[in-house]
Order: sequence, then C-alpha cells, then structure tokens
Amino acid sequence: QPLDMLSPGDIEAFEYQCLIHKRCVICGKNPSDMHHLDTVGAHGGNREHMDHLRLRAVQLCREHHQVAGQMGVDTFLERYHLTGIKIDERIAKGHKLNMR
Repeated sequence: QPLDMLSPGDIEAFEYQCLIHKRCVICGKNPSDMHHLDTVGAHGGNREHMDHLRLRAVQLCREHHQVAGQMGVDTFLERYHLTGIKIDERIAKGHKLNMR
C-alpha cells in the first residue's frame, strides 16, 4: 500500500494529490471516486446543488469505498491513518462539484 511508505506528516499531502489525480488513496487504483467524509445530508442533501467547499473527502476505488461504508468514517480513517482533505476550489473544479 502506498501509505505504508509515507511518514505521518506526508500522508495529508498524499491524500490531496490522490483527490487531484483521482487515484485511490489506499491502493492507487483508477478509476476511483470521491468519498465524502462529512454527511452530505447535513449540508443540503442534494450533491448536485450543494456547496462542496470545506467538506472533507478522500479518493477511493470501488472496493475501498465499500470498505469505508461498512466500517464507518472514524474507524476507516483510523485504520488507514487518514484525516480527509477539505475540498478546495482546485479539487471541486477537477471533480466538477458546485461551489457556492
């Protein structure tokens, strides 16, 4: 796993680059999708019309997306030593997300 080769201080930068390049943060696979860590329902519920800026996310392949859903956010983040990245304008544009 790519994360095994990184120091804790470098993991956040790696998480960010995975979101930018759309690679699974756990295994590096592409295709992969953004996985919202903050509850979307609490922010308007409709992903197509809500403001995604400042919500936390990680990039995950289908397999790791399912694992995250089964484990729950906190357990998943702890197991893989992730923090999640707050979506900024660069990430939002790359993923074609609303910013308002």
